[in-house]
Amino acid sequence: MTAGFRILAIVVIVFGPKLQALAISFPEIVTQTKPAIVEIITFDRNGSLLKTGTGFFITANGAVVTNSHVIQGAATIAARSNSGAMYPFQGIVTQSTNTDLAILKFLATEAPYLKLGQPIHSVEGQKVLVIGNPEGLQGTVSDGIISAFRLNRSYIQITAPISPGSSGSPVLDENGEVIGVASQQLMEGQNLNFAIAVEQIKAALSILQRQSAAPKGVTSQKVIPSPGPASPNGSGFKTEESGSGPTSQVLEALDHELNSVLRQLLEHLDASAQEALKAEQVRWLREREGFRNSPTTFANYTYDRTKELQRALDQYEP
Repeated sequence: MTAGFRILAIVVIVFGPKLQALAISFPEIVTQTKPAIVEIITFDRNGSLLKTGTGFFITANGAVVTNSHVIQGAATIAARSNSGAMYPFQGIVTQSTNTDLAILKFLATEAPYLKLGQPIHSVEGQKVLVIGNPEGLQGTVSDGIISAFRLNRSYIQITAPISPGSSGSPVLDENGEVIGVASQQLMEGQNLNFAIAVEQIKAALSILQRQSAAPKGVTSQKVIPSPGPASPNGSGFKTEESGSGPTSQVLEALDHELNSVLRQLLEHLDASAQEALKAEQVRWLREREGFRNSPTTFANYTYDRTKELQRALDQYEP
C-alpha cells in the first residue's frame, strides 16, 4: 500500500461518517426550501385574475425573484406562501424582458429565503429539484437532471417538468441552493425545459448594489441587501415566516374574480344545477364571514373557492 493510498484510506475512515452526515437529502431540501417559495398572483386593471406563477424570497426583507412574463400587464400583484401567508406588494425592484427576470419587493420581515448557488460547478447529468405552482397546484415538487447548458451557460436545460404556473420556480441543486429560475418549455418535444442561470440574478443584484437603486413605489434607502449569512446549520435557509396580510385592493380583486368565475359557471348549468350552486354559494359566503376579522384567512378562503369553481368551469370550456 502506497503512502498516498494509506492517507486517503485514513481520511475516508475518519471523516467519511462526518461528510456523509453533512449531505442533505432531497426530502430535507424540500422541507427547508418550501417556506421560501410563493405563488405570484396577478390581476388586471379590472380586477380580473390575469395569471399565476411562482417566485422565491432571496432576502429576509421581502425581495422575491420571478420571471418578467409572470407580472407582465399586471395592475395588482400578491404573493401567497404554501402555508397561506399573504405578502403585500410594495414595488418592482428591477425587471428585464431580455433576461425574463424580475425582482419584486413585498412587505415582509424575517421571511424565509433561499441561498443563491454556484452553478459554475454544475455538470450535465446532475440531479435537480424544482418546486413551484404548476396549474395553481401549490408546492408541487418535481425532479430531473441537467440535460445541457445553452448559450454559454446562461440557460440550463433540465428534464424536471415545467407547466403553466411553474414560471419563476427555483431550480435547486443537491445542496438546496438555487442554480436557476424555471422559465419555459418546448411543447413540441418531451422534457425540453429551460431555466435561466442564477448568474443573471447575481448580475442584477450587483448592478442594484452599485447604483443603490430604490424600487419603483417604495421609499427605502436600502432595498436589496446581499443575501443573508447562512443559518447555523449551514444551509442558508431561514424557517421564520411573516406576512402582513393582503391589501384591500387584493381582497377586492379576489372577490371580483370569484364572482366572474361563478357567473361563467352558472351559464353552463341547467336550472336545477344553478339553484343548487347558488344555494351552496350562499352557505359558503356565510362561512367566509366568520373570517372577516382575519384578512389573510379571508383571502385564502376566497382564492381557494375560486380555484375550486374554476376547475368545475374547465370541464365545460376547452
